[in-house]
Amino acid sequence: MTRPQFVKKIRSFLRRDGIVLLVYSLLALLLTYPLITHLDTHVPGRGIDYPALAWNLWWVKFSVLNLGLSPLYTDYLFYPIGINLVAFTATFLNGVISIPLQFLFGVIVANNLIIYFTMIVGGYGTFLLAREILARHSIHSDFAAALAGAFYAFSAWHINYIAAGQFNLFSNEWLPFYALCLIRSDRTGWRNGALAGLFFAMTAWTELTFISFLGILTALYLMYLALANRDVLNKRFALNFAALVAVAVIGVSPLAISLLGDTLRYGYYLTSGLEYAHFFSAEPISFLIPSAQHPLLGEWATRITKANTSYAFVGWAGLILAVLGFCAQRASRQAHLWGALAIVFALVMLGPMLIVGGHVTEIPLPFAALRVIPFVNANRYPVRFNVLLMLALAVLIAFGAARLLSMRRGTITLGALGVLLAFEQLALPIPLSDLRAPTAYQTIHAEPGDFTVLDLPLGWRNSIVIQGKLDFKSQFFQAVHEKRLISGQTSRNPTFKFQYFLELPVINSLIALETGRETDATRLAQDRAAAPEVQRFFDIRYIQVQRARTDAPVLQYVQEIFPLTEIYLDEEYIIYHVEALSPSPGSIDPQSETARMFFDDTWGRPQRAAPGFGYRWATTSAARVWLPLSQADSRIKLRLMSPRPEQKVAVRLNNYPAGTLTVGDEWADYVVDIPAAARREGLSELVLATGTTPLHAARRENYAIGDTGLVSPVDIVATGAGFHAGKFGQIFVAGRSVIPDQRGYHLVAIDPSSGNVDRVAWFDTFADPTESARLAEFVAQLPLGEIVAGVAVDDVRHKLQPVAIDALRQLGVQGDVQFREGHAFVGVKGAQPGQALEQVDGRWPANVAVGKNVCSAQVSLALGGISFGQVDR
Repeated sequence: MTRPQFVKKIRSFLRRDGIVLLVYSLLALLLTYPLITHLDTHVPGRGIDYPALAWNLWWVKFSVLNLGLSPLYTDYLFYPIGINLVAFTATFLNGVISIPLQFLFGVIVANNLIIYFTMIVGGYGTFLLAREILARHSIHSDFAAALAGAFYAFSAWHINYIAAGQFNLFSNEWLPFYALCLIRSDRTGWRNGALAGLFFAMTAWTELTFISFLGILTALYLMYLALANRDVLNKRFALNFAALVAVAVIGVSPLAISLLGDTLRYGYYLTSGLEYAHFFSAEPISFLIPSAQHPLLGEWATRITKANTSYAFVGWAGLILAVLGFCAQRASRQAHLWGALAIVFALVMLGPMLIVGGHVTEIPLPFAALRVIPFVNANRYPVRFNVLLMLALAVLIAFGAARLLSMRRGTITLGALGVLLAFEQLALPIPLSDLRAPTAYQTIHAEPGDFTVLDLPLGWRNSIVIQGKLDFKSQFFQAVHEKRLISGQTSRNPTFKFQYFLELPVINSLIALETGRETDATRLAQDRAAAPEVQRFFDIRYIQVQRARTDAPVLQYVQEIFPLTEIYLDEEYIIYHVEALSPSPGSIDPQSETARMFFDDTWGRPQRAAPGFGYRWATTSAARVWLPLSQADSRIKLRLMSPRPEQKVAVRLNNYPAGTLTVGDEWADYVVDIPAAARREGLSELVLATGTTPLHAARRENYAIGDTGLVSPVDIVATGAGFHAGKFGQIFVAGRSVIPDQRGYHLVAIDPSSGNVDRVAWFDTFADPTESARLAEFVAQLPLGEIVAGVAVDDVRHKLQPVAIDALRQLGVQGDVQFREGHAFVGVKGAQPGQALEQVDGRWPANVAVGKNVCSAQVSLALGGISFGQVDR
């Protein structure tokens, strides 16, 4: 291309597209007012999402440029276990785009500029899509296409995502570009297919939920081509589609690999909360009533209906234009396609069952089918399909506007509809939230070292559950102090990511106090004894207190167990410096309360060896332990036993090869020396790498079932957590999970000769008094001598009847389960009360085991304790 040709193209672009971009820019500033007047101090949003989503931008920059690590994972939250951010709404691409903006203006300004960018680019992409489709029908109307782009980018459904601070769902700007390149895949070559794949990947790196939407859109478009225009499905299209798939797969693969690894480790946890889908579904009236954010009609709308209108409202003017476009003769085939897509996506937004007036009917809808498709069912909120509904309607609106412009006096009608469209889609003013951090955070940032800030209130959140309480701004303030946090927010998480913290001393007490429970004198004394080890483990140097959300008992508790000095106080926050403790040699007793800190999910629960010490079995070929090592050369002493003789165990510390041990099948002590250069600030990661052995082949345990006199032929593990201990239940027989994780009593009958599971039953004795009789009947039908494992999950006491308690006594159970306590036992039918292996607990998960105390079909080695300290020279 010659220079004159290039200049001519630029001028043509500015003349045709520049005006559209300018108008969209002005609309972005106007419809987000008063954001422009608080650009460097506030971000849009009410509720609880906006601080964590603004944090995303900082994390991408900090992880890549400061830490030199992938942004897909962080242990700066949920420290030290960390969290996979692919399952979070992490908006990685927005983070990358924001990096130069952060250098120039800081995180808050960068966040707000990204909001403007998203609106303008999303509108422009829709403008290009509409213009392309109109041109294919010999309709040349930039105004009609620009109106379509404005509807997509600036309507109430989109603005309300800003108002709610849900920047991830607002960031849908690449979807119209994908649709544009998809319909251009009938052209010669492979370029448009590759571009479609690129926009698919860009969508995934912005908001992962949207790629299942694009998959559905693509499948429906291919169905349309196959039915209505088969001539398009030729080699040319196949080449483009192959390029699309190839580029998309390459682009998405890092995200997919990361998420797959997490799923293989923790199970498929992406659908947690799917049962709440009806709360996030639209009703038919939702499409026709303005949102509560409307400055004039909002109050009236909320009196009319409680349905979700904020993200579903189409508007009467938009509906009229869409119907006109659908009926346009010159665009019949394409209009019918986009009309059909709009109907499909509107139906999906209505949820799994039709809801009318807040009442969930028994009428099934398309979303119910999507709930069984892997990964697609990770989207728990039907109303989020609004992005595809509005995109389809935008195309129809372009057709409708073009039709009116071609009619006599149609311009007047279009002008009137345009005014009505602009009015009914208003969602002003945008709520703003101040994200400026206390000045003391600069002091924390200036202190060298990799350490932890403890935020109060202390909590962990996914989109469904909050454990403890949370100051939602505290995560964003990490962008200022850049130190680690024990707490954190995510979207979806494995149970372990919450349970780990719930089972830690001191942390458990903080959660209890934050949720209105008391800590007695015995517990307080135990926490005082454990607090120094907890402080050293996490290296807690500062405690930040949000005064309005931190109850007096919580503040009093931390003042009693930590050595604190107040360094900052204002109306909103108190910040304490935690006095440093002198280094000391450390040891880990695997059965102590504090031991839970050091072990991740690759280890089983503690059990006791015959010589009288505690130990844990590792369940993977690379088991981790976290150690707070000193800055000098260190010596680590390990008590180990393997499931087979002369097993090689490679020891690594922070990827430093510390040596290879030959571990026998009897307990013995082993020593490794670690140079100071191998340790790191904060916690060092000790990895014991070795082969695994099937559970049935590693039988060096006590298989006696309490005092029943019976020996089990298989490993049995039972864990029942009460309401305050995690509300979960597990029964593993021979390394296999055999019960669902639901509230109530679960009983598993096991053949005493073969170890096979004979029967499994579940009884919700919390909700239904007749369940106790069913439980008693289940026990009565078992033969004498049958092994029975049982757990009580969440709360079983509310409607538990004496007949059920008497039945459990026949299994050797003696414990009296109280309100919200957990219960775990392994007994035998015909045993006397008290002879079963049994535990009842309300604070911690109740846990018993026959054989190895692991929820796994394999083990690698057993660890009977660790001691570590400085090497004397």
